[in-house]
Amino acid sequence: MQYRAYLGSKKWKRKRRRYFSRHHRACAACGSEVAVTLHHMTYERFGDERDEDLLPLCRMHHDLLHRLYPRTCPENSLLFLFVYQTPDAAALLTLAGTSPIRAPESALAG
Repeated sequence: MQYRAYLGSKKWKRKRRRYFSRHHRACAACGSEVAVTLHHMTYERFGDERDEDLLPLCRMHHDLLHRLYPRTCPENSLLFLFVYQTPDAAALLTLAGTSPIRAPESALAG
């Protein structure tokens, strides 16, 4: 199934409803509860997503994530959250310009 067709399907609407019945409907980046959508962290199970494949984001942060990482968006989703949950996120983005932002090794260590 094509991506846009899937997002308009009854199956996706049921999946979104089920996700938000189990998880708080708030942006993972800023905590906003307004216009929250689900971002695909991976397309590995596209059409059969698990909850951990999805990330709730407000419209602003979802659009920003796709502008910053248009081609490599899913694998950079957690990096995006790291940057936006950093106190000086605006300064980091200004310094980064349009280049992909790289997290320090220590931030990625488990």
